[in-house]
Amino acid sequence: MKIESQISKHPGVSMGILTALALTAYFLLMKMLGLVHVTELRLFNFVILLVGIIWSMRLRSKNSFGQDGYFETLGSGCSTVLIAVGFFSSFIYIYLSYDTAMMAVLKQHSMIGDLLTPETAGIGVLAEGLSSGFILAYIALSYLNSHSPST
Repeated sequence: MKIESQISKHPGVSMGILTALALTAYFLLMKMLGLVHVTELRLFNFVILLVGIIWSMRLRSKNSFGQDGYFETLGSGCSTVLIAVGFFSSFIYIYLSYDTAMMAVLKQHSMIGDLLTPETAGIGVLAEGLSSGFILAYIALSYLNSHSPST
């Protein structure tokens, strides 16, 4: 079976992987530019995640010729969120396990201080990403349904 046909059948998986790569690349770019400590720039992660969700939902509806229902399209967006945030939070855990200098800076600026570990940071990124991602998927689906041509 061709890879392209698998991607077209499961756009949530392929877009989840691409979104995770984009989130990781953005984090590494911010690290290289020395801007990783500017927490306001984390808001762009939501933009990256939203683009991945919308792209996944549009691919799903395009490949099914509008035959997919509400929950299939929502499921495509949610699977994008699960995969992207799961991989990205794993990356953050691994990265913070090795970058002890950054972990020390995060502990200094964190409200939980010494309780912040690479594990709790990874879990925090996972919880924040999943909750906001599922909300973004729901909002994106509502937007796409209201702006799609009626049949």
